[in-house]
Amino acid sequence: MVHLPAERVVTNLDDLSISSFARHGFKQVKELDKNYLEGVQEVWFGYYDKRDLEIRIYDSHKAALQLGVKPAREAIDNNKVVFNTSNKYSGYADYLVVGNAVLLCQRELASCLNLTKTMGLLEPF
Repeated sequence: MVHLPAERVVTNLDDLSISSFARHGFKQVKELDKNYLEGVQEVWFGYYDKRDLEIRIYDSHKAALQLGVKPAREAIDNNKVVFNTSNKYSGYADYLVVGNAVLLCQRELASCLNLTKTMGLLEPF
């Protein structure tokens, strides 16, 4: 089992779907290829509150922890947040496990926490 700081795990729900996030303001832009991620059901790129997010949906909270955390950390390491020549942010800076989902957050963890707060899921598990 992966042990994460409490601020990285919001809830242990197993029934979240992409529509759970969309109902609370996540704008789906593109469904991404899920074949490169073990155990993932759906991967969506989109945005919430003017910040890019990637949401990866797993079968269960346990699967999100066991299969989703390592790839999330790798994605952050491989996509260091940088400013390009037009001063636009790119890359993911942090991640959050929300039940059976793993969220990759642009700029900072607050980008993901704001969405979970809107969903009523902010209390750490």
